[in-house]
Amino acid sequence: MRILMSFFLFFSFIFASTARIMTYNLLNFEDDNSREDDYIAILEFAEPDLIIAQEVVGQTGFSKFKSDVLDMIDPDAWSSAPFTSQSAQQDIALFYHHDHFTFVSTSIINTAQSSGTRDVIEWVMVHTQSGIEFNVYGVHFKASSGDSNAAERLEEATILRNYLNELPENTQLIVGGDFNIYSNNSSSEPAFDMLTGSGDDNDGQLFDPVDRIGHWHTTVLMQTSIPNRPEPPTLEEVQLEAWMTALTGSLYRMVSWMIYLICGM
Repeated sequence: MRILMSFFLFFSFIFASTARIMTYNLLNFEDDNSREDDYIAILEFAEPDLIIAQEVVGQTGFSKFKSDVLDMIDPDAWSSAPFTSQSAQQDIALFYHHDHFTFVSTSIINTAQSSGTRDVIEWVMVHTQSGIEFNVYGVHFKASSGDSNAAERLEEATILRNYLNELPENTQLIVGGDFNIYSNNSSSEPAFDMLTGSGDDNDGQLFDPVDRIGHWHTTVLMQTSIPNRPEPPTLEEVQLEAWMTALTGSLYRMVSWMIYLICGM
């Protein structure tokens, strides 16, 4: 049994209701009828308002996740940002409650360093009730341990950090996804310091709202460090992956958070 992590963030916008943001690795979802009921059970339990999804397999996976999963929960609630097809088999997508958010634009940050890896996707969104505009970044860095993979993640993180540093001052943003960063060890995983460290330009410095810095690959450490954890459903044949979700600017200061551990058999 693998125990993986998914992060849910509750955003209390000024003069507005609370919204729940979820980052979710769908584990190579294309048109998998055998798992759709499990996705529905997870989402009904979590009740997200915006989903940053990784491992969406092409246009088919993008369309089927909305029609066969989200629309089965509430057919009139969900919209999706325009789909961006990448050279990698696995894509990144954004789904959102259109009563809470309005889509503005999307673009690509060219972070991919090798065949089969993914670029970062940027979406500009508006929280409808408050009128606050903010950027969402969907991330899925190079997978697997080892020096060469860590070096590739560092290159991806460096491109992303430089891009964020150049954004207009006071840009509100969320970076979420599957970072594949195994720990905060500066020598074995320098990508973490690249994203969260202080430098000459800190406009793009990210913060881990969970504040559980360490070796996330050690599941016992994470399980014992999470306060007030509610009991989640135990689901067969579904594995969730999501790593550090990072925020910057005043939006970070408006966040409260919870973590659920979802068990995948």
